[in-house]
Amino acid sequence: MVNLFDEINKFTDDELRLQTALFENATLSNAVKETGFRFMGGIKELANAFTESLGGKAVLEYDVKKMSDMVREGCLELKIKDRGSLISQLKQIIVKAARELSAAGLGDDESDIRLTKVITDEAAKVFSIEKYKPVANKMDEIIIEYNNAFLKTLHSQLIKEDAKQAAVSDKLIQSRMNAVSMDTKRQLQQQLRPVEFNGTGVGRVLRGERGTKNLEIVLRLLGREAFDTAGAEVWTILMAMKGLKRPGRMQLARIIWVAGEHAAAKYAVSREELPGYIPAKQKAAFLQSEQEFKDMMLAQNKRIKKLEQTGQELERQRAQQQKDEERFKECEQRLELQKDKFSELESKKQEYYEGRKSDVESKAYYASVNETKRNLDQAETEYYKLKERLKKQEEKTEETSRENDSLQKDFDCARLVLMETAGQRIKRLKSSWNTYFYKFKFSDEAVSYVAINLTREEQLNIESRLKELHEAQNPADYKDGQAEDRIIFYCFTAQGKAAVIELKDRMILNISKKE
Repeated sequence: MVNLFDEINKFTDDELRLQTALFENATLSNAVKETGFRFMGGIKELANAFTESLGGKAVLEYDVKKMSDMVREGCLELKIKDRGSLISQLKQIIVKAARELSAAGLGDDESDIRLTKVITDEAAKVFSIEKYKPVANKMDEIIIEYNNAFLKTLHSQLIKEDAKQAAVSDKLIQSRMNAVSMDTKRQLQQQLRPVEFNGTGVGRVLRGERGTKNLEIVLRLLGREAFDTAGAEVWTILMAMKGLKRPGRMQLARIIWVAGEHAAAKYAVSREELPGYIPAKQKAAFLQSEQEFKDMMLAQNKRIKKLEQTGQELERQRAQQQKDEERFKECEQRLELQKDKFSELESKKQEYYEGRKSDVESKAYYASVNETKRNLDQAETEYYKLKERLKKQEEKTEETSRENDSLQKDFDCARLVLMETAGQRIKRLKSSWNTYFYKFKFSDEAVSYVAINLTREEQLNIESRLKELHEAQNPADYKDGQAEDRIIFYCFTAQGKAAVIELKDRMILNISKKE
């Protein structure tokens, strides 16, 4: 559980004053009023104003520095306030910024944990960080992203320095080298290997590298005091504004970055601490087991699909067989009718052979006999054709029926094995979670979704979120929504995927895929 305001309590008095003065004075509206230009057109002027506000020397010539005066005056005015008042004022400013940015609907008496979540959510938007990750994970990512932006800006300034500016910078580096321990100096020398082991030599190494690897080493070993970082801090914020990022969000990201410097370790829980973590020695056996279960699931899904296809085909064939039976029955009736009619004509033929009928009657009789014979032959042909067709259809339907029965039998057998395996997985996971997340109870439905449908990496992401909720005095501080009598939390599982966690009275009712 991370409380940003606990970290702010660790700020030095000077940091508290500076952060407060920056929030109150280093605003886009002040910059535009001061420069008299639109932001994008007057970026040099604005950069100078921001640089001066942090106490640094302007890189670009500019006469008007009213914003710098505002920040300096603000810091001086804050000198009369005690530490408690400084912390309280900065907290109020940060909360106000979060309130203006967030759509979360913050109340007047929100807890520090709830405020930390909202502040982090807003700051994460600057760097497009996955919004459903735990707060601690997002804070770590914000610190990394902001630090990378800061390093890039600081390095850019170093390589653009002229000889006079470089000499000043190298002098600052030398000053810090003089202040650190011999062990730190040894590490610096071993990792950078400058031609000259002094401020000038280190400065040359930093200006000569393409990336920021060595700069990061120097900052880690010597601290930010080794540089005039004011300009870099200003330009980091400035570039975010130029990239159409809301300055308020960037200011919140900067607060988290500064707070991170006071933290003893990373905020996010180590994967190794989670119940689903698999040690390296066990990973090969685990992956094999997971693949076997995955193969079982895939095979069963194929059986389901095949059963659906075969079932549909069987229904189609039975429907066709019924149609063929109806047509055959109709044909059989027509054949019988023609047979009866022909038999009737046959019974009268003696009269016509003996000449007892007139020529007209005889002619009509023989015409009728010929027509009836043709109809009879046609009916017989159709009868035997339909009879053969019906026989083949019956055989085909029977074959499909046997195939369907066989598939169903295989499916049922595999289902029993799969249910047993899945049941063991669910039982193990539920036991593990009940032990680790002992403040919670878990429904079978919630555990089943994770045990059966998610990969171990996705499970670990779920567990990171559960860890955050488990450690909270009030899990609702981390809520993403409300549904009737339950609290809703969203959880990042994989790229482009998330899960929904539903909580009621310390009972995890359900974990499911977020649509």
